[in-house]
Amino acid sequence: MEKSFEPWAHYWQTMNSHACVRVNDGEYREELESVWKPYFSKLAPNSKVLDVCVGNGAVSRMAVQVSIDSELSHEVTAVDGASINKEYVERDEWLGKVNFVDETNIEQLPFSDQPFYLIVSQYGIEYTNTSVTLPEIARVLKQSGELVIVAHDKEGLSVIAAQNAHDYLISVLDKSRFFSVLKAYLEHLCLERKNIPFKPSDALLQLDKELIKAKKIVEQGYQSVDSKDIAHNVISVVGHMLSNHQDFELDDMLAKVSDIENALEMHRKRLNLCIESALDQESLANLFDIVRSIHLKTIKNEVLLDSDNQIIARLLHFKKISD
Repeated sequence: MEKSFEPWAHYWQTMNSHACVRVNDGEYREELESVWKPYFSKLAPNSKVLDVCVGNGAVSRMAVQVSIDSELSHEVTAVDGASINKEYVERDEWLGKVNFVDETNIEQLPFSDQPFYLIVSQYGIEYTNTSVTLPEIARVLKQSGELVIVAHDKEGLSVIAAQNAHDYLISVLDKSRFFSVLKAYLEHLCLERKNIPFKPSDALLQLDKELIKAKKIVEQGYQSVDSKDIAHNVISVVGHMLSNHQDFELDDMLAKVSDIENALEMHRKRLNLCIESALDQESLANLFDIVRSIHLKTIKNEVLLDSDNQIIARLLHFKKISD
């Protein structure tokens, strides 16, 4: 698996279906459903649909639901460069009817020319090398077929949330020294707790002060909706470990701390990909240059807004025309 897919593979393996920041995952479901469902319902019966950069299938799931509810018998295929959580998919009534093809190179789709009537992507295409992936998508799109993309917009709420959470993780992982101080504290604590009666050394007391100081930086996450879940999880797990340290061996505690640190670093990388890949005016202009070169006609280019007129994402709709 390519390194760039590792953060997303970790995310999908932990049974998430939407991107980009977990706190926003379900917040705009109705707005996004209102975008996608009309595209699926207007298709002719027995149409083939391809979901590119599918994740764990939020859009594919909608396609299957519409197909079954409207008795359209669509055939839904979904591809992604990352690995997905197959147990999560198989347990879902709708996703079990999707043909998932994960760990697939989006730049070389494993399909013949022009089998798909509709190709969709939600929060995915913008992460790829569009100069390669868009021509490849056009290759497998039928004549007069449609490509619909919902992409992260640089000014969108999910990207702003990602930036806030990313900045917080930088402070936790780097600036606070929280994990390095915690590991040193645990090493001293486990060595000294053998002493009876237990009396903390000056070194342990100094580390305790440093840990309290670092913990305050972690707790700053409670002040933001974009990072409060992260802060809560870290403080809860570490607090339980410290309160019950007599029940754990040092190696087990150090391994747990490293697991938490690695998970947060993977999350930070995923957020950074979201931020870097979001469409701005320059990347959007480049995308339209590619689109024109591969004979896709632009039908829609608009921002999706929430009830407060704040940007959720960007909607792009193209139709394949004759060469």
